[in-house]
Amino acid sequence: MTAIEKVSNLRNELKELGYNNSKVSIKLDRGTFEESIWVNVKCETSREEFEKIRSIAKAYEEVDYHKGELLTGGNTYVFVQ
Repeated sequence: MTAIEKVSNLRNELKELGYNNSKVSIKLDRGTFEESIWVNVKCETSREEFEKIRSIAKAYEEVDYHKGELLTGGNTYVFVQ
């Protein structure tokens, strides 16, 4: 799945739970070797709601390790704030 597809799927999944664009914004940063998905929770949410959003978003993170070392290239990081 490409990074653009991940962002689209994440938006749709959060929208189904009632978190539309006025409550949560999602931005894709693309670099040379990696992509980053930034999820910004705009509304006042409880700790439980924030953790729910965070766990859903983190499911789209892909980081490759080999023998305990981080591999360069092809990684997708997810940051929730």
